[in-house]
Amino acid sequence: MTKHLVVVAGNLGTGKTALVEQVGECLNWHIVYESVIDNPYLADFYANMSTWAFHLQVYFLGHRAKQHLQAAAMRQSAIMDRSIYEDANVFARALHHLGHITERDYSSYLQVFDVVVRSLPPPDLLIYLKAPLRVLVQRIQMRGLEFDYRGITEEYLALIDSFYEEWIQVFDICPVLTIDTENSDYVNDTGCLEIIVGNILRMVAKEEAIR
Repeated sequence: MTKHLVVVAGNLGTGKTALVEQVGECLNWHIVYESVIDNPYLADFYANMSTWAFHLQVYFLGHRAKQHLQAAAMRQSAIMDRSIYEDANVFARALHHLGHITERDYSSYLQVFDVVVRSLPPPDLLIYLKAPLRVLVQRIQMRGLEFDYRGITEEYLALIDSFYEEWIQVFDICPVLTIDTENSDYVNDTGCLEIIVGNILRMVAKEEAIR
């Protein structure tokens, strides 16, 4: 069987983790989770963004690059919960826009980001998950993690959402499969999951044929 690397992107609360788990289990692909529980900066960041924003982005850059390379080197196909590409084009951009990352730090970060990304093998497919802002807010409020998005406002989510929409319009590193998760219950609806899995397999097969 041909080996594939698929990355899943999307705003907070769009359902990325649930999707990678469902697809990974269905196809017997290796699942690469986003670093949350073991992230040494995340709780501090949500408590004080201006102090920890740059540190968090540098950590994510190194961590995601390592995950990407490891997943690409595996013999088994892999699906990743969030991509490295979102870090600079969405989150670091938003933090700079809000004044949490200085112009000097942002410029330095982008230089390193560009060098790192150019060294990575491209994924076969990026799955972009989206949902209305009201749905994202409801999902985040229901999670109840100890530090889950403290300080994250609806305005911040809206800003992130707008940057995602701008970024995905120009993203050209690999094909993109867009899924509106408001009405896509791939956790409880087997038929919905089968449709998504079928679309994934068709798109990676098409990309393989082109390459």
